[in-house]
Amino acid sequence: EKALSDPDAAKKAIRTLKKKWVSYLSKLVTMTRSKLDKVNRKKVVALITIEVHARDSIDKLGKAGCTQVTDFEWVSQLRFYWDQTANDCVVKQVLSVFSYGYEYQ
Repeated sequence: EKALSDPDAAKKAIRTLKKKWVSYLSKLVTMTRSKLDKVNRKKVVALITIEVHARDSIDKLGKAGCTQVTDFEWVSQLRFYWDQTANDCVVKQVLSVFSYGYEYQ
């Protein structure tokens, strides 16, 4: 979201963010080539799966020319925020807002 806070710099910020994500993914892949126990290997593989989706979402935002937080390509993404007032995590997508149920803990 921070990358879209300045519409004039958004395209460059998205490209920079994608480069950082690719670098992070590369580090995770390198970890899978090292000696990991079964549990940690599963954790890293799960992270890779999640982060590949994030990379693809960032790429989609860039290709769509997304430059503002009000662009449909951004608001259509499932986004998580910390609500200071409720002291809880909320989930937003398009016009929907609901409390996160901590389903994936």
